[in-house]
Amino acid sequence: MITTWTSAAGIEIRGDHLLLACLRKGVQSISVTGIKRIADFRHLPILELKRQVSAFFKEKKVHREHVILGLPREQVLVRLLTFPMEVKSNLGQVMKFQVENYEPSEENGFYYDFSIVGESVEAGNAKISVMLALVRKSVLDDYLLCFKELQIPFRSVQVSTFALWKLWSQGRDRLKDTPYFLYDFGEKTVEVIGLHKKQPVYSGVVPLPENRVFPASDVLDTMEHGLSAARQMAESVEGVLFSGSAAEEFRRGLAADLPDVGLLTTQIRYRTPISMAAELPEMAVPLGLALDAFQGKSMPSLNLLPEELRPRKNPYAMVPTYVLLAALLVLGIGYFGRQWVQEYIYVQELDREIAALRPQVDEVEALRKQNQQLEEKIKDLETMFCAKDHLLEAMLEMTNMFPDDIYLNFLNTREGEVLIQGFTQSASQLMPLLSKSNYLKSPEHQAPITRDPISNKERFFIKARLEGKGCN
Repeated sequence: MITTWTSAAGIEIRGDHLLLACLRKGVQSISVTGIKRIADFRHLPILELKRQVSAFFKEKKVHREHVILGLPREQVLVRLLTFPMEVKSNLGQVMKFQVENYEPSEENGFYYDFSIVGESVEAGNAKISVMLALVRKSVLDDYLLCFKELQIPFRSVQVSTFALWKLWSQGRDRLKDTPYFLYDFGEKTVEVIGLHKKQPVYSGVVPLPENRVFPASDVLDTMEHGLSAARQMAESVEGVLFSGSAAEEFRRGLAADLPDVGLLTTQIRYRTPISMAAELPEMAVPLGLALDAFQGKSMPSLNLLPEELRPRKNPYAMVPTYVLLAALLVLGIGYFGRQWVQEYIYVQELDREIAALRPQVDEVEALRKQNQQLEEKIKDLETMFCAKDHLLEAMLEMTNMFPDDIYLNFLNTREGEVLIQGFTQSASQLMPLLSKSNYLKSPEHQAPITRDPISNKERFFIKARLEGKGCN
């Protein structure tokens, strides 16, 4: 783990470009101190590429052993696997058998690594979730040969999926039991990551259309596919976050159909200069790579760098630091000792006075808790006798109102709103019918009407407000 007041950098290979981001760890926070984009790096003279990278590291005071390389997702095979908890003790051997299923030959094999990314209990059985990443040796060797001339001994080599997950999960302690989806837009592909309870449950890559338009229907289709592949039965998604090239442009283009889509970099807890804010969405992956350098050994890690190329640490390198810290500690105890003794005596006196008042305080606290319990019971009773859910009435009304050829495949209600999705011969006739409903108010389309190539029916996605009666 890197100590405080140290900088780390992430380097992402994105097509023909290099994206560099630098983070600096303070006492209580992490700051973004620099970002850089080197275009068409493959065709730059090696001396010019080395000059630009070295100048960035020197300006941001990045130690070359604190640099992490990120590989493009489309060049790395990522698998999210689930095993019984009993496998954990022999996980290395199990994963070796898994990798053998992907290796075509010994000469053209893979570098691979794996990491336990979560634990869960399903049907009373404890299970572990494992992320497995494999990259062809020829691909990684070519990159390492290129960067070898830059004299950068990488701390580790990772895949963008792992970096985006670590970036998203930073600072998230409590999450609802509904999945999130991350979309990282590249030059020609979109990486889709599904997350549930801080665990990645799906990772996939879809091609970006040549016109660089990613409609709402494609977003919904990828989420549906991700939930199905991860065997998630969730009826709704908690959040959709974009990152990568032109992430803000794609978000604005979908604002009318998917208004709740946000940017991943607005969710992170970093101190960022205002001048860099507009470029952060493109730098999500290198930021996640740099963040991994600050994680302790107890956190999940993944490193595709061959064992023989990983940096070796001198076990005695920190001895002078420890000696100096011990000397400073002794001097500090001597300097502040007198004041500490005086404060200790004063605190003891305060504790005695607090102990004398404890019975009165406990009595007041008991009354407060009793009052709070009574208030909660009152609220429950009010909810029981006053609240009235008109969903069943609305469903009966729709049954009588809608034409016989309609087919609903999704209906969900949340916070007074109803989402309806299905197929019919003519979706345009539904809005006039819903406008006459006694229970569904303000209906509106949530996505353009499209025709299903299989059933030859029109697909619709409508949202309406469910109204009911309150207490008399």
